[in-house]
Amino acid sequence: MLPNVARPLLTIALLLALGACSNPTSDDDDTSASGPWNVEVINNTNNGMELLRQRPCPSENEGDWNEIPMGPEGLPSGSTTRFFLPQPGCFDFSASSEDCFAEGTTGPMQGGDIVTWTITEEDLVCVG
Repeated sequence: MLPNVARPLLTIALLLALGACSNPTSDDDDTSASGPWNVEVINNTNNGMELLRQRPCPSENEGDWNEIPMGPEGLPSGSTTRFFLPQPGCFDFSASSEDCFAEGTTGPMQGGDIVTWTITEEDLVCVG
C-alpha cells in the first residue's frame, strides 16, 4: 500500500505518461531535417530538373504519382533538394526536364531512414 503522499504523485506520473502516448504531435510527425522518411535528391547532371514526383511502390498506375513541391527554378544542375515522404515503405521517384527523365526507388524504408538519390548523366533517358 502506498502512503497518502505518494498516491497523488503516482497518479500525476501516470496521467503524464498516458498523455505522452496519445500526443498527436509526437516526434514521429516531425518535419525537421532529421524527421522520418527523409529523402535528399542530388542533381549531378548537366540538365536542370523541372519536375520531381514520388509514388508508393510497387505501382504501375500513372495516377499514383505525387508532385514534390519545388521552387520556380526546379532542381538546377549541381543542386540538392530535400523532402519528406508521407509514410514508411517503398517509393518510386521520377525527375524530368523538357527532354530528359530519370527514375529511381528507395526500396523498403523504416521510420527515421534518410535516403539519398543522386541523379547522374548515366541515369538520364533523353529524347531527340
